[in-house]
Amino acid sequence: MTIFSQAKKTFKGNPADYTLSLLEQDVDAKHILTACVKWMSHDQLREMLKENELDPDSFYAEPVEDEISNEEKYACEIYNERYSYSFAD
Repeated sequence: MTIFSQAKKTFKGNPADYTLSLLEQDVDAKHILTACVKWMSHDQLREMLKENELDPDSFYAEPVEDEISNEEKYACEIYNERYSYSFAD
């Protein structure tokens, strides 16, 4: 099978793989992305961005720190007092 016939088969059967193969062949990624964005509907773009955590809620979200209850803080303090070792003379 020639490269051309394999490319046509992949294009017809699995266009995602064909598109990724273009990237492997050094086709400009910006060109491929621009073509996809121009072709996709607004809903498709939103869904794709959300699924890949590129939507504003995911991309610009501030890191959430784990909140520790006062009881857990107290338990940690007691543990540290009880099991901390001093190496001073």
